[in-house]
Amino acid sequence: MSSKVVHAQTTTVAPTTDPCVEKGQTEGFLPHPTDCTKYFSCYGSKGYEQTCPDEKYFDPERLVCDISANVNCVINNCPPDGIVYLPVPDSCDKFIRCIGGVAYESTCQDGLFFDPVLQECNLKNETNCVINPCVQPPPDPPGDLEIYPNPANCQQYLICLNGEPIVRDCAPYLFFDPTLLSCVQAEDCIVMRSLLLLAVVGVCATQTPPVCDSTVTSFHADPTNCNQYYTCYQGVATLQSCPDQKYFDATNAVCDIPENVACSIGPCTGNIGLKAMEIPNVCTGYTLCVGETAFNRTCAEGTLFDATFGDCVLARDSSCVENPCLTVDPATATPTTLYPVLNSCKKYIICDKLNPVLAKLYRENASRSVIALVSKEEKCWRVGTVWC
Repeated sequence: MSSKVVHAQTTTVAPTTDPCVEKGQTEGFLPHPTDCTKYFSCYGSKGYEQTCPDEKYFDPERLVCDISANVNCVINNCPPDGIVYLPVPDSCDKFIRCIGGVAYESTCQDGLFFDPVLQECNLKNETNCVINPCVQPPPDPPGDLEIYPNPANCQQYLICLNGEPIVRDCAPYLFFDPTLLSCVQAEDCIVMRSLLLLAVVGVCATQTPPVCDSTVTSFHADPTNCNQYYTCYQGVATLQSCPDQKYFDATNAVCDIPENVACSIGPCTGNIGLKAMEIPNVCTGYTLCVGETAFNRTCAEGTLFDATFGDCVLARDSSCVENPCLTVDPATATPTTLYPVLNSCKKYIICDKLNPVLAKLYRENASRSVIALVSKEEKCWRVGTVWC
C-alpha cells in the first residue's frame, strides 16, 4: 500500500485564530483547517467563515466548491497521542494512519477496502463501504435508470434514488453482470434436479374487475393503472398489461405510447422510494419504480421475477407463473397445443379457452413439442428459461 504525509491541523475543534490574519492574506479564499465543507473568505485583512452549499467540499487548488469526489480534502482528526487508523470520507480504499497526532494518508492494495472495525484493510466483500456513483445533483425528473455494480460485493448492485445509492441483493446463486446490468447465473449450464412444484393459476388482481357481458368480447381500462386493462371473454374479466410501458387507450381499445393516451395514473403513481412491481402475466421482467418514475427491467436468461424477493431469481425458485392462454385467441385455441411451465421441465399447459389446465409428464426422456425432461445422463436442454 502507498502512503503520503498529510499536512493539516492536528485538531478537530474550530480554529482559535483567523487564518487570513495568520497568513497575512487581505483578500481571496482559504480552506478551513478542520472542515472540508467550509472555507474562509478574506476581506480587509479579516477572515469570514463560509459554508459550501449542498454538502459540497471546498477545493483549495481551484478555490471553488465541488462534489467531494472531485476534491482532494483530508481532515486530520487524529488524537494527539498513540496510533489510530481512521477512514477517509467518500473513499473505500483510503484511510488515515495517525501516529503521535500526525496524519498519514494510506491506500489499501488492489482488491481491498479499509475496514474501520478491524482498523486495517480487508476483503471488499467483508466491508460495508459503498462509494456513491450517482449523478450529482440528481436529475429532476429522473432520466435514465441509474444502476451500478457494487465494487465491494459482486452479488449486489446499486440503484440511485434522489442522488443516493440504494444497495440491492441479487437472489441466491446469482451475480450482478455490469455489462447486462442484471443478476445472472455464474455458470453457462446448470442442471436443476429439484424443481419447485407449483400450481398454475390465473392472474389475480386487487382491483375490482368490470362486469362482463357473456355474449361479447370486450376490453376495459383499469381505473387504477394506465398500463393495464381487462379483457372480457364469455363473462370473465382478465387483467392484462400493455407492453413496452405503453398505456391502454379505452377509446380505440389498443395499447399506445403515453403521449397519445389521456391517462395519468401509471404503475408508480404515488410511490416513494424503490419498489419492484410484477407485470400481470409476465415472469421474465418487472417494473422498477424509482419514486414515481417507472422502468421496465428484463430478467437475465435462466431467471424469472419473484414478487416476494423483489427481483429476478433462478427460474426454479420463482413463484411467478404465466398463463399462456391469455396470449392466444380463445376462439381458435385447441387442447392439442402444449405450452411449457417456465420453472418446470416436467409440466406443461393445455388451454381450455382462457383457463390453463396443468398436465404432467410421467415417462422419462419423453419429449413433446417444447417439453423436455432431464435424461439419466443429466444433459442440459434449454426450455424457456429453465435448464432441463
